[in-house]
Amino acid sequence: MSGVSFSIHDLGIAYRKAKVDFYYSSLSSLLSIADYEEKLLDNLRSLQTRLESDDESWVREDDFLGDWTLVPKSIDLPESNSSKGSLIFSSPAEAWEHACASLGERDGKEKAKAEFRLMAHVSLDFHVLSALWMLKVGCQYDRNLTASSYGNRLRRGEDGEINPLSLGSLKPYLKPFRDWRDNG
Repeated sequence: MSGVSFSIHDLGIAYRKAKVDFYYSSLSSLLSIADYEEKLLDNLRSLQTRLESDDESWVREDDFLGDWTLVPKSIDLPESNSSKGSLIFSSPAEAWEHACASLGERDGKEKAKAEFRLMAHVSLDFHVLSALWMLKVGCQYDRNLTASSYGNRLRRGEDGEINPLSLGSLKPYLKPFRDWRDNG
């Protein structure tokens, strides 16, 4: 990325957005955020140095790229074990305990079916770089999308401009998803 320069202020704004995005993600780790913030200026300066360097090999290193993880998506219980016509629990933990107990009492032929979602588990530097990209480049792509694009859209003010000080990078997704589903 030689020739491209980003200020500590740019990286600080990107970190602020990345922190909110990461915090509200399903994989957030408050300890990793706290660890990163413990030496925030050093971490941002290190990222700035790597961004301005001619050596781009760091973007392929495991410390930057992170890893992958499986996150539970759903658990389908055998029909007789579901809540249809049986007990209804207000506590998901109690419902799970009851389901496990009733499965344990059976002959073992029927099993619960678990589904998992494959997700990236990347470094905070990766999140900061992603937020920086959205602020500097992605916003230009997003501006050219029409209102019929329902996916994750960048958070913009009423004037249509990106507000670098707004919390997070993206608009809440649930309403646009419902609009897409209902208008599709």
